[in-house]
Amino acid sequence: MMESLFTGVSGMSANARAIDVIANNIANVNTAGFKKSKVFFKDVFYKTLKYATPPSATTTLGGQNPMQSGLGTAISAIDPVFTQGTLETTGIQSNMALVGEGFFVISDFPGNKLYTRDGSFSLDANNQLVNGTGMYLRGWPAVKDPTTGELEIDTNTPIDRLTIPIGQLSKARATGVLECGGNLDASTPVSDPATDPASYTTSIVTYDSLGKSHTLYFDFWKLDPTVGPPPTNPWTWQPRADAADPDILSVAPAAGSGDVAYDANGQFLGTNPAQNVIITYQPGTGIDTPQTAVFDLTKTTQLDTTDVGGVPNSTLTVQHQNGFPMGTLSNYGIGSDGVITGIYSNGITEALGAVAVATFRNPPGLVQEGNNQFSESGNSGPALIGLAQTGPRGLINAGSVENSNVDIADEFVKLIVTQRAFQANTRVITTSDEMLQEVLQLKRSLPTQRP
Repeated sequence: MMESLFTGVSGMSANARAIDVIANNIANVNTAGFKKSKVFFKDVFYKTLKYATPPSATTTLGGQNPMQSGLGTAISAIDPVFTQGTLETTGIQSNMALVGEGFFVISDFPGNKLYTRDGSFSLDANNQLVNGTGMYLRGWPAVKDPTTGELEIDTNTPIDRLTIPIGQLSKARATGVLECGGNLDASTPVSDPATDPASYTTSIVTYDSLGKSHTLYFDFWKLDPTVGPPPTNPWTWQPRADAADPDILSVAPAAGSGDVAYDANGQFLGTNPAQNVIITYQPGTGIDTPQTAVFDLTKTTQLDTTDVGGVPNSTLTVQHQNGFPMGTLSNYGIGSDGVITGIYSNGITEALGAVAVATFRNPPGLVQEGNNQFSESGNSGPALIGLAQTGPRGLINAGSVENSNVDIADEFVKLIVTQRAFQANTRVITTSDEMLQEVLQLKRSLPTQRP
């Protein structure tokens, strides 16, 4: 009977702790990225009143089961539940929500890493992404490729703070590639570059190393396929600058003359598809060395596209050039893979960095540190860090945050059940107390013994 008192106390204690967990879940129903916790109970020690016996081989008695009396309950685990929360659109560019597995990696300045599902990030005074407690969002800042000069993301480097330098000036870049597309009409009459005007002309705006724009023209002549050795359908081309451009001294193919040819099916045919154009600038323009641009015609064709009037209808154009003038970073966007793309006022877009996402072999093994933050433990396993949408990592939804995964109806049901369990255990204690009172009353009701 005394044991039942302590059994009742164990039930009250365990259910009181469960009420604490449920209360914390309900309190954080509006906490972004919050993950509810689940309480698991276990029975505890047993007092063995009689041990089990096997069937007897020498008597007619069969086996007997053990006789045990339980001594109460306790909490075996309180685990966070990492189910997906609903997404709320905030319209704030720097906010992010993870859909699927993974955690954002955050840290203070020395780099003490923590992990969170709360994506309510913003830009601080240094244009660095931080959360509400000032912890830095970690990822891979873009670095400049020494060959191309373009910004690229290298996930093999250590993660660092991410900066979005709104208002920062971008350097100008000289045009180095001129990629053509379209068609040269096969019905174009044969002409002589030495005496005849160009059969077809196209133009493109290019940029020098100072970011100044220049218009270049490319004249094409269809050559006589019967003169000289193959190819079957040869053309020649020659670049020239705008006559009104005072800065360009000369522009010419590096080989002296450009050439392009097509096979009997009108497909590109050339042994030297990458032909360089050399642009030389006037002294005093601030550009001392000639500019080299690759003139690429590999995506062009020579097919018959004569219009109804019998006039050749060539459509070849320079569809892409990689130069640009100076501009300022005016906006940015975050892709589902976590890549942050800067949008400049000159129309150029460049990668600024990428958000790191961490996964764990056993997420419930993480230690809850408060402020929507988790840290590694010996049972969570180490953080496996990579880009979103790689491996088991989920995707990133920009302009949104993940809400708490607490279900109010479910928590209220647990609240009722836990309250009733607590009350039932108090009844065990009061009932045991009443039984002890009966024993005491039995002592008092015995007749007085006389000598």
